[in-house]
Amino acid sequence: MTTPSNAEQMLRDMGLDPKEATDKWLASRRNKITTRHICSCGHPEGRHYIDADSASCRPNAMDCSCSEYIPTLKVSDLRPFLQKSTGPGADHALIKGLTSAFMKDITAEWMGTGMDCKRCGAKENTTIYSLGGSEAGGLQMVEDPLFGRWNYFLCQPCADSI
Repeated sequence: MTTPSNAEQMLRDMGLDPKEATDKWLASRRNKITTRHICSCGHPEGRHYIDADSASCRPNAMDCSCSEYIPTLKVSDLRPFLQKSTGPGADHALIKGLTSAFMKDITAEWMGTGMDCKRCGAKENTTIYSLGGSEAGGLQMVEDPLFGRWNYFLCQPCADSI
């Protein structure tokens, strides 16, 4: 017979059956998203709550204003992708995560339309922006990414037209 570990004994001291606690923990892990996909907001799919009409994102202690999950990258390690957006381009969480991934030699590949311009489909020289407003009522640039609900790549002419 093996000697119980401290953790096992602690569970027993609290009146819990260690096997039952283990079964419940394993069951809670079954529903966890295990893909290595990154949204256009720069955060892993598993940090999003996604339903039929919308999405919300909480990458860590902070909230992200993302309201549409758009799979953008497939990566070998999710850890660099918990950054905070502080502006467009290099200041956006997606680019900060990609830069960190590059520095750590983590592989990444584009998914779907990747970095294509959301409006005209241009495939080069696009920048990621956090945008406010709505697609139906018109998108608008926001100074603070906290208020940008949409994270889209735009070419410079399309960005200038917003």
